Amino acid sequence: MYLVLAIAITVGAALPATLSTHQGLVNGPHPAAGVLRWPDPVVLGLLLLSAHGPALAAIIVCALLGEGRVRGLLAQLGRWRAGPWWYAAALLGPSLLTAVALGIVLVAGRAGPGPWLYAPAVLRLGLLALGPWGEELGWRGFLQPYLQARVHPLLAASLVAVCWFVWHQWPLLTPVGADLRPIGLVTFFAYLLAVSVLIAWLYNRTGGSLPVAWAAHAGMNLGLVATPSVPLARACFVAAALVVAWRDPRLGTRPEPGQRLDPPRSGPIEIAR
Repeated sequence: MYLVLAIAITVGAALPATLSTHQGLVNGPHPAAGVLRWPDPVVLGLLLLSAHGPALAAIIVCALLGEGRVRGLLAQLGRWRAGPWWYAAALLGPSLLTAVALGIVLVAGRAGPGPWLYAPAVLRLGLLALGPWGEELGWRGFLQPYLQARVHPLLAASLVAVCWFVWHQWPLLTPVGADLRPIGLVTFFAYLLAVSVLIAWLYNRTGGSLPVAWAAHAGMNLGLVATPSVPLARACFVAAALVVAWRDPRLGTRPEPGQRLDPPRSGPIEIAR
């Protein structure tokens, strides 16, 4: 129900943009003749709303579940009091992994021409900062704790990755479609699976801090647009996720025997110190 609702909200908000003359702002569509002439602010607003599909779906589902779950869900937005190290690791970690991949490519002598660092436009930088709030409130604020209250945290992070991946294919449900290259889809899923494990670990270790999860997601986005495209970078994310899963298989959670963790209703989860 949750995933279907998240996709429905996203597609419903983004569909007018995909049919407009501004469809180039949608990631990965096939070119098509835009028939709607929406002003720029309207299209940007629709795309920003579509990016918040996971968050809005989480609020709706929590409201249906009752028992103060909406209050518990939104309370995670105020959990800023994590150590500065966690924010540094979350925000800069993705760029560091990308830099490691770029360094390996340079040492191997296979780097192409071009700058090592790109400066994103101010508008795009703003979207990169706002978009993760709309996703993380759903993926980590609701779905990760909801699932890991019922299954192993590592399995929960993997299931979140599956939902995250499926949600990202929403352009397929619009007239502009999207590319379906098997190799690209497999590597993209592996990348999202690794990132889901890493962000779930950061989220759990900081007591369910959505600001830290946001910082990790924003850092991931920034690393993708501010550095050259290096395919090896995804392998570095997978390697980092494997190290985290090996060192901390429960991804920062330490439940008592028989305890059911459900942060959207009961508050912060118990974490490793």
